[in-house]
Amino acid sequence: MIFKGKMVFAALLVALVVPGTRAAQKPELEPSTTLVGNPAYISAHLALGHEFLAADQNIPGLLALLRFLTLEPDSARSEGALSLLRNVLESQVEEKAEGDVLVTINSDSDTLEGDFFGAELMLAISRAGQFTEERRDRTDLENMVDQLGSLFAFMDETDEPKDTGFAMEYYVPYFVELRKNNFQEALVHYIHQSSEAPAVSEWLDANYQQVKRFEDWSQTHQNWLIEMPDK
Repeated sequence: MIFKGKMVFAALLVALVVPGTRAAQKPELEPSTTLVGNPAYISAHLALGHEFLAADQNIPGLLALLRFLTLEPDSARSEGALSLLRNVLESQVEEKAEGDVLVTINSDSDTLEGDFFGAELMLAISRAGQFTEERRDRTDLENMVDQLGSLFAFMDETDEPKDTGFAMEYYVPYFVELRKNNFQEALVHYIHQSSEAPAVSEWLDANYQQVKRFEDWSQTHQNWLIEMPDK
């Protein structure tokens, strides 16, 4: 699905209201039940992020990469995960000549992990907004804070009991609660530690207490069941 130019926001709004028919596909991956009983199993989050993205499940893949980076923010693996994460955030929106913005959305992705079509559209909307004149001077970190904040808010407002799947049941509650605690700015800087950017280290040092509260909350947050719920 492609939207162009000034019509992008109107077109996206229509797609959100009338997403069309997208039949669920047979899942090609089974999230490891190890994560259910042990959410701190770091490598499993990274592997799951790669598997989701390989299956064109962008939002579940994004959430899995984010969770990995909260657990391992500063390593060689973190650099690769961060690069992949940024690609997911930026890949669906392209600025063209004369101020046109091209947005490409896959409307045929399956819904076995939950229906994330609207969330993917919201992610694209917030990315497209970064090309407006009033936001061109914002830093990449500031833009990511806004983009992820908008995504988490949308997931909070549209989460429905009928949506099931590993990502919907285990990742979504974590990030919805993260935003409710106003930790999205701490999250973005925290997961950029492998970049060694001065702006990141300076922010983390200047906001040490907030970072510590985020770390404590993340370590104690409970939204994991010991066993997968019956379907």
